[in-house]
Amino acid sequence: MMAELTLNGPIECGIQATPNFDTNYNGGIYHEVLPSHQTDWEQNHAIAVVGWGLDEGTNLRYWIGRNSWGTYWGEGGFFRMIMDDNDDLGITQNCTAGTVGKLVTPNKKESEERTEIIQ
Repeated sequence: MMAELTLNGPIECGIQATPNFDTNYNGGIYHEVLPSHQTDWEQNHAIAVVGWGLDEGTNLRYWIGRNSWGTYWGEGGFFRMIMDDNDDLGITQNCTAGTVGKLVTPNKKESEERTEIIQ
């Protein structure tokens, strides 16, 4: 994920937006223990991972995410999610990155070629 972020920018990832994350997150490095009745995070919300960092005070690594809930939520619409832990709402389980490229259809003139996002 770090290499993709460096080369091509933000990545879309799914998370399980739990009620606690939704209503109580207002800053800091977030983590939440997987509920005992679940075997994995149940993704129900898409976010964009835009970077990563290291909190030197706690030595915790984290992902920087952008949410769609507006600037009133979290850290101005962004959040920090713990990295290297299963307490991360599944942020690394299902991600998609796109790169801009040229889609060439055989037997078409160059004037008919178009640029699209290719996954």
